[in-house]
Amino acid sequence: MTMRSIEIIDEYVAASGGPSSPRKRRRHSRVRSALDKDYCRPGCAGCLGSCPHDVPIAEILRYRLYFNCYGEEKRAIALYGKLPASCSAARCAFCHAPCEATCPHRLAIRSKLLEAHMELTV
Repeated sequence: MTMRSIEIIDEYVAASGGPSSPRKRRRHSRVRSALDKDYCRPGCAGCLGSCPHDVPIAEILRYRLYFNCYGEEKRAIALYGKLPASCSAARCAFCHAPCEATCPHRLAIRSKLLEAHMELTV
């Protein structure tokens, strides 16, 4: 991942558990709380293998993060566009979302993937 500012690096360090000042820890805590509701944690893999359509959940949510949080819209769209149509998040539209039952962080995976599909489809 390309990090284009000190703020992004600070957010990444805080989210990964790295050290920071008390002021920065408070700020990072707020950012992390917001991100925890919308994005997969790096290395979690709790939902891995739960999708009956082999949709790459973590990858698509990462592309959505690039698009919405890191200002890398073109990169996110290009990466999503490289996925085979059979693995796109469009498959989630009529799915009963077994992935959500396996997510240890209780993310609304299905709706997040459908949002990602709308944002990343050209």
